[in-house]
This record gives sequence, C-alpha cells and structure tokens, in this order.
Amino acid sequence: MPSGYRQKAEHDGAQLEKAIAALGTADVLGPPEWDRATRSMLDGIQIIQRVAARGALVKVLDTPYLDLTSTMGQRILAFLITQPSVI
Repeated sequence: MPSGYRQKAEHDGAQLEKAIAALGTADVLGPPEWDRATRSMLDGIQIIQRVAARGALVKVLDTPYLDLTSTMGQRILAFLITQPSVI
C-alpha cells in the first residue's frame, strides 16, 4: 500500500474517532460514504454499536438502508446482523 494512502487512512480513522467521541445523546453521525468510514462489515457494525452506546444514531448519506434514524434502516440493520455470512 502506498504510504500516502496509509497516511490518509490513518487520518480518516483519527477523524472518525474524534467524531464518535464528540457524539452526545440524540446526535447523528453522518458519514458521506460508508465504505470510507469502515474496513469491513464487522468493523461497520462495531462503529454502529459504539455510536449507539453514546445514545446517538448513524445516517450514511450515500447508503439509504444505513439510515438508522428511520425504522426501515433499523430493521435492515437488524436483519443484516442476524445473517451468518455477514459476521
């Protein structure tokens, strides 16, 4: 992996950590692209769990089914988590 890419990935991860740490109850984390915020499906689920532990929600701007501010998004996520091939 080129060093510039690695540095960008580390920078993005640090920014995500800052954003999660700043979340409060009823806040919404709104990354523009889910694949830029996560490394894998399991990593994405862990991010969602950490955000939820702070009393906040996730609404991914380019992925309507990852709008956890909506009932439909919450149901889709619950379905995905139960699939053995996801984890």
